[in-house]
Amino acid sequence: MPVKPLPKKLIPRLIRVSHIIERWLGKMKSVDHRTKNFLDHETSTSEWGYRVRQMDVSRNFPGTELVIKKTHTFPANKKIKSVNNMVRIHNELYKPENYVLLAPKAYAIGENLLAMAKTNKPSLEEVLGSKKTPPTERGKNFFQKMKKKHKITEMQLRKAVRQVVDRTNIFENNLLFLGVKNGKFVFMPLLDLGY
Repeated sequence: MPVKPLPKKLIPRLIRVSHIIERWLGKMKSVDHRTKNFLDHETSTSEWGYRVRQMDVSRNFPGTELVIKKTHTFPANKKIKSVNNMVRIHNELYKPENYVLLAPKAYAIGENLLAMAKTNKPSLEEVLGSKKTPPTERGKNFFQKMKKKHKITEMQLRKAVRQVVDRTNIFENNLLFLGVKNGKFVFMPLLDLGY
């Protein structure tokens, strides 16, 4: 997911071949961590959990892990603009003391295709669980590292999460927990919102 920007020279290349990428998307490895049963051979890119795929660009861009996401409900450029506007408006209206909300770094490379750098950060639902699902091992391990390194508590995290959810209407399953910086929790919405 989009924590860091992609190399500037990569984006025009992806735009130029987006029609080919869209055709081959179903053959790429599915990397949506929220899907419990990964089926690498699952070729449908219209189903929830199978729209996020990893593309190997390491030959020309060493160290870059690229993820391509097929959007639904809105074209890619509108999806990016909508999520970035939500973050911008939140940040203009609120000055939270305990968290920071960052906009994702993503690029529209086709009408329904987004490109972004891959991240292994968990969603808040993975860390805290929900009514539907318990916390995952990945989420629990990440939180334990943050707890030890930054001396934070689950109660502090839950308070910050409640504030950001109440202020943005973005729920835990659509918010990444990137870490803690300068004593504040760092959150980022996924580009999976239907606004």
